[in-house]
Amino acid sequence: MPCKTGQAGKIKMARVVHTEEKGSDVSLGAHLVRDACHKSMEVALVLSNDSDLQTPVTMAEEEGIVVITVNPHKQTQQPRRLLSGDKRTLSRKLLERCQLPDPVTARAGKLIHKPKEWKA
Repeated sequence: MPCKTGQAGKIKMARVVHTEEKGSDVSLGAHLVRDACHKSMEVALVLSNDSDLQTPVTMAEEEGIVVITVNPHKQTQQPRRLLSGDKRTLSRKLLERCQLPDPVTARAGKLIHKPKEWKA
């Protein structure tokens, strides 16, 4: 899109702080369907609530694959949009139990700390 100019030919600038990943849902869906058709799995776990994945999830289930969808969002914040035969919710307590201790000691004895934003 061409830049719009303001008064006296000056270029107007805007800062955009919105990032969006593109293509990952398409890639996940393609691999899910391929693996289901090749019977490369018996169960698939999809950690998403993106309704764009509904068709691949449904297709995998039609191939006899058990698909477990895990909504990574709090149920109060976002309604469930991705449906499957087995639905789960990811709890904060489970995530906390799965984290490494803080700090972790590297091979050379260096301490590696969690980012401040990760600490509750």
